[in-house]
Amino acid sequence: MKTVPILPNLDPQPSDDSGLATATDSQLTNWTDERLRREFERFRDQYWPGKLRKYSVKMGVLDGDLSDSMGVCECRLHLITIDPVKHSSDSELLSTLLHEMAHAAAGPKGTGHGSPFLDQLEYLLQAGAPITMGFPETGNKPDLASVPEKFVLCREALKPAYDHRREALEEYRKDRPTEDQTWESVVESFYERALEGRKWSPEAVGDRFGLLDVDDKPLPKLIELLPAARRAHRRGLRDLRRERRLRLTSVTFSCAGCHGSTLVVTVVITTTISSIKILPCTHNPNSIAAVHFTVIRERQRFSGPLDSDLRVRRKSGIETDQEFEHNTLAVPCEPCLNHSSDEEWMEKVRMENIEDPTFRVTCSDCQREIPFGWSDGPRLGRIVPIESSASDLTMFLDPRFSEQHAGNTGGAR
Repeated sequence: MKTVPILPNLDPQPSDDSGLATATDSQLTNWTDERLRREFERFRDQYWPGKLRKYSVKMGVLDGDLSDSMGVCECRLHLITIDPVKHSSDSELLSTLLHEMAHAAAGPKGTGHGSPFLDQLEYLLQAGAPITMGFPETGNKPDLASVPEKFVLCREALKPAYDHRREALEEYRKDRPTEDQTWESVVESFYERALEGRKWSPEAVGDRFGLLDVDDKPLPKLIELLPAARRAHRRGLRDLRRERRLRLTSVTFSCAGCHGSTLVVTVVITTTISSIKILPCTHNPNSIAAVHFTVIRERQRFSGPLDSDLRVRRKSGIETDQEFEHNTLAVPCEPCLNHSSDEEWMEKVRMENIEDPTFRVTCSDCQREIPFGWSDGPRLGRIVPIESSASDLTMFLDPRFSEQHAGNTGGAR
């Protein structure tokens, strides 16, 4: 996909001495699907002989999610679409066509602007193809360092555009207060991510600071910073846990229904035991008289009040109830089954499955169920009721309430 470059006011204007193929050497003339198809076939036969035979090309309006796109290649449909309205000249449109054909030639791995796609662009530049190199060819990466050095011609063709952008940015910042990016600020962003409860992700930070290459891999400078960044992230996690412990030591509750201040947590653990027994046939020692399938569901239940530190103090004893399900699957020999005793049955298969515990939080006064989440992750850490003074903390809503209350709690995940 070729997109309109970001920061368009800083992009280089085409000129004879810019080092770029110009896009204003002609005006945009009348284009039809037939004319576009002829140009596609000319480029295909010239640069990719014997390939791209399944592809077709058409003109179309790219709007909605594709409103910033000048062209798009849909590999799954083997279709290239060019929006002529977004081009100012014939040469610019033909450059977009080559851009999308390079995506097609790169195959499924070339849907982005990574190395497989740049391989095709390097080949086109070697062949002298009329393609303009600019920010769309790198996915609008902010630095030329994102293009691997093995793509010599790509880097050479892109250098004027990136030099112009750097100069324009420097000029733009002269009379405006800006916060310079320092390597310390990059490392500190890992600490900030940890304080927000977010996972270690060099890719996310690298994307924010433009420190990823075209394949979204960390650039050498980011790799050099990773040891310090890892320490910063761990420090952030420690501070986050310390902050949460302080916040979770004196939590107060207030039931929205009756304004009660005491909550009760009920925990149910379900164990399913499945067994298959067979009854040997007394008339034929090599056959089976019957097969029996049994399922036992055992539920253990206990409850207790939720303390101000969001821990459950078990007050009740463990209550246990069982459900039985019996089913005779096959009875090849009715006489043996009718005269059998329990001792004659042989257990062949026994499976035991302990399901994840279920939790239910209720107001002790009005028995209303209270939605809740978890402090450290899905079903991890302490129970955090929504109707409590800790509801503004980042919490992981219990699956039973995730859809109903995700929009009502700013810190819910």
